[in-house]
Amino acid sequence: MQTGNIQKFFEDGATRIFSQENSETSIVSLAVRDDGIVGNASPHLAWKKTDLGIVLEVSGNARVEISRDDDTPLFVRCPSGSSLVLAEKTNVPVASTSLHLDENANAQCFFLQSGLPETSVKRTLQIVCAAHANATATLANIGASATECHVATHLNGEAAKSKVRIFNALWAEQRCTVRTTQSHPVPGTASDVLCLNALDGQARSHFFGSIVIEKNAHRCDAYQKVRNLLLSDEAVAESRPELEILANDVRCSHGATSAGINPEELFYFAARGIPHSTATQMLVEAFFRAA
Repeated sequence: MQTGNIQKFFEDGATRIFSQENSETSIVSLAVRDDGIVGNASPHLAWKKTDLGIVLEVSGNARVEISRDDDTPLFVRCPSGSSLVLAEKTNVPVASTSLHLDENANAQCFFLQSGLPETSVKRTLQIVCAAHANATATLANIGASATECHVATHLNGEAAKSKVRIFNALWAEQRCTVRTTQSHPVPGTASDVLCLNALDGQARSHFFGSIVIEKNAHRCDAYQKVRNLLLSDEAVAESRPELEILANDVRCSHGATSAGINPEELFYFAARGIPHSTATQMLVEAFFRAA
């Protein structure tokens, strides 16, 4: 796996998320530092630093890109009817983001957690949705020797929806642990989690996913899937789903698959003069892009 190309592919995620939006609203660029937060002014976004962390308040439609070199927790609030497109990049050892959506709010977010070799990082994301709110989040992790990624979604209002995509690229002896929680305390909500791991060398990934549907939370949909692309015979991927369902009228499913690259695909590239390493790289990118 050509790690430099995968790094760039993940970094381009911010560009892709903004290009998907047709909004004419300008992009607000923020830099979170140990001495505070710096950014260009916008009528669609207000921010302040408190004892608990940095608080961002969205107004109307906002498009925000954030670079972080400080581990201060980030709290983002989207009031009723607002819309947020957020891209956050960080390489700090600990990064925590909490996203709160009021009724009928929408958020589409991309988070890139990159680490240096021989370092350990921890990424935490919490999503809380009120009635009819809709949140989509993609998290990409790359570079650190040990990564922990914790994602929790709480759908606290009817017709709330969340969709989470987690991408991990691992090589050498890197380790990654992903823990997800999908909480459905009220009826009529929907959550979807997909975790994609590409593992090379002696890399190891561990996925622990929990779906909780409370009593009387009927007509809920909850889906959880893990897909592992094993590029080495020594790579190991482990998945442990956990379902706690206390209501009857629900639809829930979970699944996990592990496979290597199809030799026929490599033969197809070789027959057209494409080197093995380049072909592998293209297939790894296609693996992530398919999500």
